[in-house]
Amino acid sequence: MRLSSFLPLCLSAVALAAPTPTIEERGVLAKRASVTDVPDTGYATQNGGTTGGKGGSTTTVSTLAQFTAAVSGDDPKIVIVSSGFKGNADSVKIGSNKSIIGKSSSVGMLNR
Repeated sequence: MRLSSFLPLCLSAVALAAPTPTIEERGVLAKRASVTDVPDTGYATQNGGTTGGKGGSTTTVSTLAQFTAAVSGDDPKIVIVSSGFKGNADSVKIGSNKSIIGKSSSVGMLNR
């Protein structure tokens, strides 16, 4: 058997033996974040954890102007984005102690 005919056979065997990801491994989320969730992994759990907007007021926004006003300052606040909005959010400064959550999974934060 010549090497030139053996090599494609070996390469195809290696390709067929490689594992393929299942749908669950491709990033399907089991659960969205809610207003009452707290972080339990990652940097948000270090040095006492983070609280985000816990204990503050909850406001729902649907425009860039409302969003910009809602996330300014450092008072705790939960901001719920109810719909996508147009504009340039490059200059929006999000203060400390904010939790920003989409009202539904179809909400996009910004449509340019």
